[in-house]
Amino acid sequence: MAFQLPDLRGVVGKTVRQPGQELRTAYFDTSDFRLWQRGMSLRHRMGESSGAGIWTLKVPAPRSPSDDGGPTLDRTELSWPGGRDAVPVEATDLLRGIVRRGILEQVTELVTSRLRFVLHDAEGRSCAELDDDTVTVVGGRRHGLRFRQLEVELGDGGTAILDAVLRE
Repeated sequence: MAFQLPDLRGVVGKTVRQPGQELRTAYFDTSDFRLWQRGMSLRHRMGESSGAGIWTLKVPAPRSPSDDGGPTLDRTELSWPGGRDAVPVEATDLLRGIVRRGILEQVTELVTSRLRFVLHDAEGRSCAELDDDTVTVVGGRRHGLRFRQLEVELGDGGTAILDAVLRE
């Protein structure tokens, strides 16, 4: 049986479904995957906003000595507007020590159909967004591969409901 998103009304105040999104995302790295090996990603995405798109660099978030890693992947995101034709100078400056003389090139493209839900706490405050993505790989050796991904983006007060959402 296919995965069904659980009813979260028992663990959050309420869920509000948002309009769906169709996203097109290109990932960039060096030919020997220097960013990937360090838990980093550089992407260009169309579909979240109008215009030429958004570049996002994700880097591992610093961990405290008492952090056991847990079931989450915590990363810091930096973003810049712009078209896919040129990696932003700010991103290349930040990555210079890793990329060195390598060339950042597109390594894959994903097309995502996203269902979005805003999660509210018991007091009615928006505290997180749950994204239920169906992703298809476009091009390359994995062309046509499909997978599902669930992502929770925490907002103010979101950590208070995270454990309960993950248990569901």
